[in-house]
Amino acid sequence: MIKSPTLFGALLLCLAGCSTTPGLINDHWSASSTNPRAARFFTGYDSSDGQSYRDYQWEQKQDINLTLRRHFFNHNPNNPYQDQVEPKARPLHSPLPNPANYIHLEGLALGGMLYAAGGAFFPVPLDSILGTLEPGGTEEFMAGVGATFRPLGVMTASFLNNTIGEEGPVVALWTSVAGYE
Repeated sequence: MIKSPTLFGALLLCLAGCSTTPGLINDHWSASSTNPRAARFFTGYDSSDGQSYRDYQWEQKQDINLTLRRHFFNHNPNNPYQDQVEPKARPLHSPLPNPANYIHLEGLALGGMLYAAGGAFFPVPLDSILGTLEPGGTEEFMAGVGATFRPLGVMTASFLNNTIGEEGPVVALWTSVAGYE
């Protein structure tokens, strides 16, 4: 019973220091600056750059891929006899059709930590989950899942010539669905 007035007073003092105007990331007196500052601290993402978190984490994954290529495959960008690796455009932010892009090395490392702590190995792609929770992330997530199960094309056949008694080949037409050209 004695603790509740003390906690209420501490909460009142904390809320008295918060401003009601929309805060910027560097305005530590605004409660709306808490999430961007926490994201910058834990992930290195700075939302004031104007880049979405999904683009930021994709660039981070590409930097990790480049480091792994240089260390394990001895890829040297200055060697004229090696093929230059062009940067890939960011695919849809979804575990389907390619879960390796979504889970990546970070998910495997976090899954290994869970396994070492005594649990089961379950890859936890924290960066990708945070990108999915960002505004617009769920739509992109579902677009990737939908693209996996969408048909590659439609094949139609006409048996009209055979129906009316004429001899001839069956006319077939293949139409590819947009996005798979």
